[in-house]
Amino acid sequence: MSISKWRRTLRVAAAVPAAVITLAVAASPAGAGGLSTQDTCSRGEVCVYDDQKGLIASSYGDLWGTYGPMLAGGTIRNNGTYYPGADHIEYTVVRRDGSTYDVCLHYPGDDTPTSGSVPIKGSARDIHWIDAC
Repeated sequence: MSISKWRRTLRVAAAVPAAVITLAVAASPAGAGGLSTQDTCSRGEVCVYDDQKGLIASSYGDLWGTYGPMLAGGTIRNNGTYYPGADHIEYTVVRRDGSTYDVCLHYPGDDTPTSGSVPIKGSARDIHWIDAC
């Protein structure tokens, strides 16, 4: 199934997200010095990295909920492809003081940025596909 059809399926099946969203959870080896987001985030996915733990979640669909706190900070990466209505990523950053701000990420080849940071001891929440920034 193509990524475009997969996203369309996810939009239609929003009532049962647990059945259609795949999360990949991994940890980086101690002292690895960080992961290359290019090597671990498949084309078409949105990926969440904790700067200490490495890749903590990835999906071709939305990632609802809170990811963090990330004690050393983190990165959200849109490795998606062009798909009208669902090729940009929006998420909310929660700082350690509780204040929030929204971030929008473009897909590679569209514009910048394609990745965004999560501050030290911050969290990312409700990471989801949208039509445009």
